[in-house]
Amino acid sequence: GTEWEDQEKGQLHKFFQAHLPRRTGCFGCPMRCMNNYSIPGLGAGVVSCQHYTELSWKLRNSDLDAWWQSVVLCQQYGIDSISVSGMIAWSMELYQRGIIDEKDTDGIPMAWGDRRAILGTIEKIANREGFGDVLAGDVPTAVKAVGRGSEEYMMHVKGSPLYVLNSRNFKGRALAAAVGPRGDHIRSSPALAASKAAAEATIFDPIERETAVKAIVEHIEGITGTPLGAEPLGYEGKAALVLRGENAEAIADMLLNCKWHTTWAEMPFTAELSAELLTAGTGRPWTADYLLNRAARLRAIERVYDVREGLTRDHDTLPKRFFGEPYSGRFSQDTLDREKFERMKDEYYELRGWDRETGVPSREYLESLGLKSIADELDRLGKLPAALPLEAAVMANS
Repeated sequence: GTEWEDQEKGQLHKFFQAHLPRRTGCFGCPMRCMNNYSIPGLGAGVVSCQHYTELSWKLRNSDLDAWWQSVVLCQQYGIDSISVSGMIAWSMELYQRGIIDEKDTDGIPMAWGDRRAILGTIEKIANREGFGDVLAGDVPTAVKAVGRGSEEYMMHVKGSPLYVLNSRNFKGRALAAAVGPRGDHIRSSPALAASKAAAEATIFDPIERETAVKAIVEHIEGITGTPLGAEPLGYEGKAALVLRGENAEAIADMLLNCKWHTTWAEMPFTAELSAELLTAGTGRPWTADYLLNRAARLRAIERVYDVREGLTRDHDTLPKRFFGEPYSGRFSQDTLDREKFERMKDEYYELRGWDRETGVPSREYLESLGLKSIADELDRLGKLPAALPLEAAVMANS
């Protein structure tokens, strides 16, 4: 709620004043996207992005000393802060609703924002002790262990706890989380989809704001074919933005580049520039078209692997609550429209060259990428969809 958000904002301001971080980054990086803290009595470490939201806002934790201790604990134990905060948040909601109590949680009251609950549970997860052992496993195992209808409150996609950013509101992020290979905020997220809203919220000079917003709308229209693609709360054009973001991320992964330098975050590190640098470094000619084709190939292989292991179109979704339970925060009361959401998925599949009904790449599409053996394996398993016109498959890779 807004009262807690105001409290957390005030505590964060005081924390920064007391412990002003130093900016840092990977060697030679001009972005320097991380903050380096060294706090007497609490520990030292480097944080960026999700650390600021997962173990504070998601858990309604306004105790920033406890927040930093939890960050340091996660780093020391090698625990993913998104996953651990998702499991703790799930436990806290179950406790709030009376589904679990102290008898289930080793005597720890799992109250929202409680310091002992957060730090104690991280320790128990790392050491697989008591209730921590339940949370240390995967999502299905934890849900089965607790039972009592607890699955209704587990916020996950394909078994991965969701990042705190609200996918009810930003429809491009909703689509990306649903269709992506692991449901996170990096591998498939279209950062550009929220840029108009970001400009409107952060640029205070009205002339500069108007100029920036106009440029963003024109840029997104050039990608999606519609100015409505720039509306973060709308459903139009988001499939094209997700596909573009995935391609940028795939190229960065293949070339061992940081995603923050790519068009994923609207930096000038394009596929064309990547090809030029690869050419200069290897002495062999490379093109942007080739890299984009390899990105499509990588994404298709990921998808076929998941299909082989049992993934269906129905797995490309978000928690049921997102489709009927409004978000109660300050910035939006929005929910997802199921029908429009499914249409976004249809559009994404078609742009990818995958079968619209199943979300499975067709033989024609796979063979256009040089993946005949993979198509043959899907055929043997009885999971190969009906034929897709070859021109559609080729167009998806262009």
